[in-house]
Amino acid sequence: MVNLVGIVYNKHMKKMIIGKRENDPYIEELSWAFPGARASYDKDLWESLRLDIKKKAGINAEIKKLIFARITPEIKRKQIILYYYCETSEENLTPGGTFKEVKWASPAEFKDYFTTSVNPEIADFLNNLK
Repeated sequence: MVNLVGIVYNKHMKKMIIGKRENDPYIEELSWAFPGARASYDKDLWESLRLDIKKKAGINAEIKKLIFARITPEIKRKQIILYYYCETSEENLTPGGTFKEVKWASPAEFKDYFTTSVNPEIADFLNNLK
């Protein structure tokens, strides 16, 4: 399974989007997460991610670049996750899809919300967002 994740950052606010999920079928301990989607085989990866960010957070995001790829250690059914850096100038968020709540958080706050592992490379990337 290939999943796409967007680290959606608003440079003006200096914050990123995180969303609260409940009852994840694959990762029981998952609570807050970045918006993301399963890769769609009939769409471009960037288009799949862009559409899912719109669905889950109610905003338009520009996909800038692939920043990291990993295999999830938490679950038996292994997933490849592709992390993309995205930007938006929009500020008003609306939860949708699997997100019950969506909010802006500073990159340093991810440790306060995430209940699953965050790869050290992603943590470093978040710590260096300006």
